Amino acid sequence: MTPARIAEALDAFGPVLMQGYGQTECLGMCTSLRKDEHDPVRRPGLLASCGRTVAGVRADILGEDGTPAPHGEIGEMCVRSRVVMTGYRNQPLQTAAALEGGWLHTGDLAVRDHDGFFHLVDRKKDVIVSGAFNVYPREIEDVIATCTGVSTVAVIGIPDDKWGEAVTALITVRPGEQVNLDEIEKTVREQKGPHQAPKKIQIVPDLPKTPAGKIDKKALRRQYWPDQQRQIFRRMVAPDATRAATADSVPCLRERRKAKATMGHRALSVRVHSAARTPGRGPAWDRRPGGAE
Repeated sequence: MTPARIAEALDAFGPVLMQGYGQTECLGMCTSLRKDEHDPVRRPGLLASCGRTVAGVRADILGEDGTPAPHGEIGEMCVRSRVVMTGYRNQPLQTAAALEGGWLHTGDLAVRDHDGFFHLVDRKKDVIVSGAFNVYPREIEDVIATCTGVSTVAVIGIPDDKWGEAVTALITVRPGEQVNLDEIEKTVREQKGPHQAPKKIQIVPDLPKTPAGKIDKKALRRQYWPDQQRQIFRRMVAPDATRAATADSVPCLRERRKAKATMGHRALSVRVHSAARTPGRGPAWDRRPGGAE
């Protein structure tokens, strides 16, 4: 749910919301944003957060080299807990990749602020590479969701000879309302910059959903990549070369904003090897002070 929709829900129902983050591979919640932490007036930036770790769970943001990323830098959300799965049934390679290094690699990109709150940026597989820039669809979706008349929105990359992938926004309109596509593009450009501004905005009657009720971006991309699998596989831009959009999503991190003249991306390489195991207990847990035991 976008921060704009959360703010609307708080206005309609009062301070009754609590957010949780987790995966099927890790039973229960990994992080939680409490009801009292939903404060659109004094701490509006937290509406985009999935909270802090719950008891019995250790989470960290890891870079491509498997080491912890500095606060405010984008990396992969990784989790350790007694309730993490032991593996995927009859899929040893996928299990080894998911549990590499004793961590559950969630596939979610996130940042952690100095107060320990985690902010999800996007799914690793959904990142768009446009003109050698990494573009995070969720950040654009959060902006578009604030525009007049927009009901739901999905941002994807579609094949483009010039950009590699062109940022494309698909939106549905609230009943009885209208939208101004030029104004939407202008709003994103002003808040996120020219590289994040959609090259195309299309109004659609509905957006496909997964059985879990989430927007099915795989189905959306299939319409534009009918005869091929996505050929653009990416690796996250090095932390010191990330674009400044993260600071826009997490206001307390604005001081970290840096822009480099050159940016690049490399092919995402998945290192597959045996994950460390403790017999009968799944992945080997971190036994250092602060680790989940």
